[in-house]
Amino acid sequence: MNNRTTMTDIHLRISNAVKIDLTPDYYIHDVANTAIAIVCNFYSLEPADILSKSRQREIVIARGMCYALIRCSKKYFRDRTMGKFFHRDRTSVWHLLDEWKNQYDVNAIHRAEFHSMLEIFSKQMAYQV
Repeated sequence: MNNRTTMTDIHLRISNAVKIDLTPDYYIHDVANTAIAIVCNFYSLEPADILSKSRQREIVIARGMCYALIRCSKKYFRDRTMGKFFHRDRTSVWHLLDEWKNQYDVNAIHRAEFHSMLEIFSKQMAYQV
């Protein structure tokens, strides 16, 4: 993993952007924070960018990567649960995941990026469990 910033710094920026207490009691926050941190490091973005309402292509792709990583976690999260964390409704989450799956099927670079992030994500989640 490219450590341009520490994981603690990124988790702190995420908690500031989300404006809620990210305690370990809420497992979605642990999983989402890890996914956002990995994607932010990979694409050189800020957590606030991923949590924003922006429709810029790079940010939407990064947001879709976050959704896909969360969906690949050991615990299954419903679209509504992910939507609450990312300040979106469940249909927005569902639509972006559907578009992301289409890109995964046709774009080899997209697929390779996802698998490299998934490997890092799996290692990070193994340490948290």
